[in-house]
Amino acid sequence: MTRQWLAHPDKMCKSHLLGEHFEAHLFLEKMNKGMSLDGFYEKGLFFGADYVVGRHNLLSQYIENHTSLISMTEEIREKYPLIMPTVEHIKHSVIDLMSRCSHCRANYRN
Repeated sequence: MTRQWLAHPDKMCKSHLLGEHFEAHLFLEKMNKGMSLDGFYEKGLFFGADYVVGRHNLLSQYIENHTSLISMTEEIREKYPLIMPTVEHIKHSVIDLMSRCSHCRANYRN
C-alpha cells in the first residue's frame, strides 16, 4: 500500500527510506492521473500534494546520489490540498513502522 511513514528519515532503514521515496513518486503519478486519494486522506496515509513534495525533499537528503525531482502544478496542489499530520498520525505511523521492521525499531532505540 502506498503511504507516507512520517518517521524521521535518519531513523528509517534503507529499505523503508527508499520505499517511501518511491511511493512519493507513485503518489505523484496518481495525482497527475487525477485519481481519488480520499481513502488515503481518511486513513492518514496521505497529506496532500505539498506534503508529498516536502517529504520527498526531506527523504532525498538521506539518499546518496539522489537525482529524481518532484514538481507539482498549481492545479494538483488545489485538487490535493495540504492537511498537516497530527501528533497522533505521526505516533501511529511510527509505531506501525517499528512493529513491521526490526531495523527501523533498532534505529529508534539508538
